[in-house]
Amino acid sequence: MMKHLRANIFAVALAASGYLLAAMLTAAQAAEGPEVRWNASLWGKEREFTQATEAVAEYVREKTGGRFTIKLHYGQALSNSKENLDGIKMSAFEMAMFCAGYHPGKNPAITVLELPFIYDDLDGAQAAAETVYDHPYVKKEMARWNAMLLVSALMPPMRLFGKGEAPDEIADYDGMRIRALGGMGKALAALGAVPTSVPAPEVYTAIDRGTINAATSTIGSAFSFGIADVSDWYTANLKLGASTCPTVVALDSFNELPEQYQKVLLDARKAAHAHAKQVWLGTEEPYTPKLREMGKQEVRYSDDQIATIKEKGGEPIWKAWIEENAKKGIPAQALFDAMMEAIAATD
Repeated sequence: MMKHLRANIFAVALAASGYLLAAMLTAAQAAEGPEVRWNASLWGKEREFTQATEAVAEYVREKTGGRFTIKLHYGQALSNSKENLDGIKMSAFEMAMFCAGYHPGKNPAITVLELPFIYDDLDGAQAAAETVYDHPYVKKEMARWNAMLLVSALMPPMRLFGKGEAPDEIADYDGMRIRALGGMGKALAALGAVPTSVPAPEVYTAIDRGTINAATSTIGSAFSFGIADVSDWYTANLKLGASTCPTVVALDSFNELPEQYQKVLLDARKAAHAHAKQVWLGTEEPYTPKLREMGKQEVRYSDDQIATIKEKGGEPIWKAWIEENAKKGIPAQALFDAMMEAIAATD
């Protein structure tokens, strides 16, 4: 029953977003060129998280009349999720998704997108991602991995899902083992929690077995990976932030493309982000009442509690990130400022 419900909610959102994507694929003449076949490495199954990448593949196929296609391989069929960036560096495949929090040492500059409490909605998420992806230093950093950032998974701010006693008070986080990446993990650590890195496909088992007490997740992903099923509670109004999980293209493969195909691939970003936003919006709302129907406890904090959480785990984490990365030679303050200005411009 639950599996069918999840499928139906996702199908409705996907169909609605499909109209938007179709509208962006105009009837203009397809780009002429040779037959090109790419492979993309993903994990899990088709879901909200993968929709920007799905949209890129559809856009490219449509705009080239099927002469340039990208085959999406799910379920870690080509590579482990933590090794996708390595695969891109070795040109094992031409495109891949990865999450910066899986290996922050490889891509420290883009972890600015994982700082807590930097945006509240998907417009802010898009502005932040596009600004950071286009920054000259970030492009240089990714080039070391033979990678070019293309699109973001564009996740909305994450909530917490957990098993056992719910953290009704801030003090309840003390000692809790929580799957949380990047700045979200540091924000929770400031509350006394113990952040851990667990790949998304392994979160269900970790919560079920008690290896961790809770995990950060969007509502849609909580259903896709069964996290909602195994959890007893979720936070209603504590939205920590999001992991940054981009889709990258192998630079050597991109450079080998005909110029007209390069343009099509770069032009796909706008359509892909618009499509992903519609899908996320279409699934977040229906899932929320379903959590209540399932009997999951809703944890809701007062304005004072939220302010305290942000005071401890917000701006101090931002400052620490800037100081730490400036020592590495990253233009951290400039990058952070550019991102925050872009987010503010969406208000």
